[in-house]
Amino acid sequence: MLSRRDYLFNFVVDTLDYSFFSLGMSFGSTVTLLPLLAQRLGASNLEIGLIPAIAYLGWSFPAIWGGKGFW
Repeated sequence: MLSRRDYLFNFVVDTLDYSFFSLGMSFGSTVTLLPLLAQRLGASNLEIGLIPAIAYLGWSFPAIWGGKGFW
């Protein structure tokens, strides 16, 4: 059984984890930096537009796949 101290520790550590993850994701945004890099490498407009679409699909698909009643 977890004590109140354990719950507080878990809350603080999880909050810091999410904060640093969000900070890291802000430096490598799939909406801004990756399309800019693709443009500089000579990608077409369709390929540049697919970058955020594929990223959002990657974030959303596991939740859709794991949802009850999917099958």
